[in-house]
Amino acid sequence: MPLTSVIIPTYNSSKFIKETINAILVQSLQDFEIIVVDDCSTDNTISLIESYQDPRIRIFQNPKNMGIPYTHNKLIELTTTNYIAIQDHDDISYPYRLERQYHFLKSNPELIAVASYPDFIDQEGKPTLQPLLRKFLRIFKLNNTDIQGNEIFPSLLFKNFFCHSTVMLNKEKLGSLRYQSGFSICDDYDFLARISEKMGIFIDKKPVLKYRKHQINTSTIRTQEFENDSNAIQGRYLKLLNIEVDQTALYIHNGYYNSRNFTPDIQYLQESLRWYRKIIENNKQAKLYKDKALRKAIELNWFERCLALSNVGFSVWKIYIKNSYINGGKFKQAAKSLIILLSLMLSKSKKIQ
Repeated sequence: MPLTSVIIPTYNSSKFIKETINAILVQSLQDFEIIVVDDCSTDNTISLIESYQDPRIRIFQNPKNMGIPYTHNKLIELTTTNYIAIQDHDDISYPYRLERQYHFLKSNPELIAVASYPDFIDQEGKPTLQPLLRKFLRIFKLNNTDIQGNEIFPSLLFKNFFCHSTVMLNKEKLGSLRYQSGFSICDDYDFLARISEKMGIFIDKKPVLKYRKHQINTSTIRTQEFENDSNAIQGRYLKLLNIEVDQTALYIHNGYYNSRNFTPDIQYLQESLRWYRKIIENNKQAKLYKDKALRKAIELNWFERCLALSNVGFSVWKIYIKNSYINGGKFKQAAKSLIILLSLMLSKSKKIQ
């Protein structure tokens, strides 16, 4: 029996699938199986995969188009190993990925999963940020990803920051937890939120994969379904905080990135501050999250929210400075304030041009 399984769901994946598989075949840990479940592609995805003469690659096809949650669950059931690397059909794993994640989970048997933050590439495989800039943001912890342990669960109240394709699972620890069929786009968000609820996931700061951002990403072309799924997942946890969930509440909670009809203005940020206070107060009674961890999640969300509204004007910088939820000390506060200020100046420069 191999040490690890790599599971790849495919649907009309012919453009990128060979590059994805090639990256697995050159892994430093070579004792693996690759399991592909195709959801009735109408292109030549299957023939491309069948062209590999490698007995470690096993190919299956759904009898009809069943959707991604069904396919993810089928992939898990088909594995013959305990350690399962999730691999999307268009992303590229680094050669050390399987070895690093396998040894980490073996050394930490209490965990259900390990993930990492990805490096981002475009459709042609080119980095979307300069490597030095990515390194700078990571070293100084300014890339809005400085969370771990009990901070992960409350951070998922606001958005899914996980790259699903970086995850490796411990199948034994996963137990009966599976993807839910009610989510057509965000089954991974729901799945990882429930793992995080059990304190079962660790985020490795070293990227193990290059995540491809392009115009045919599912969340890009099916925006209404993405919004509905996100609202349902976040609404579930807001209800556990005894907060009434309606469209107005969800608009304040996540509209800045999750609503196609979002209108940026300073009033939205003022409403956001009141919303944060409500979440903190209700959590004192519900005890859903650790208070310090929740405040860290809010600090990260507040910075991201203000950054997203930088085109509103300098009033955004002023409200951020006045209401900084900072857990990282004066240096981090100053650095994030500077990033927002630079973003505001850049937005103003573009308007002038």
